[in-house]
Amino acid sequence: MKNIFLLLFLFYLLPNVSAQTEEICPQPTPRGWVIISVRDCAGCCGNYGEIVKMRTIKKISNLPPGETLEICPQPVPRGWVVISVRDCAGCCGYAGQLVKMQTIKKIRGLPVGTTLEICPQPIPDGWVEVSRRACAGCCGKAGELVDMLTIKKID
Repeated sequence: MKNIFLLLFLFYLLPNVSAQTEEICPQPTPRGWVIISVRDCAGCCGNYGEIVKMRTIKKISNLPPGETLEICPQPVPRGWVVISVRDCAGCCGYAGQLVKMQTIKKIRGLPVGTTLEICPQPIPDGWVEVSRRACAGCCGKAGELVDMLTIKKID
């Protein structure tokens, strides 16, 4: 009976832990977190009379292998790869501009033998390229042919 309660508690706790987000004032993004959205806020963070770019950040260090997430333009965290890019008008606090929103996938912890298709980028350590295909307009490159890479984990 005690084990059932423990399992129910963990079942309740895990979705809340993995979905942890915070809205923060402008500052460097903490390690293990990524920016998922930005909004303008008048007078926030003690900047009265100014528009401040409030960031919503998401904790990624506790997400499971294979998890995908759409993020604002920023360096891709270690252990993650870009699997697609889309243009988004005005996203991430860039009013009147097209923003390249990246969909990233956590590859750290995936089993050996896993394959996946990624946008052009350096091949991560422990992975090799096994094929590539031309894709018109993929990865946010409208009107261009993009070489999509299929990679496989060997280590």
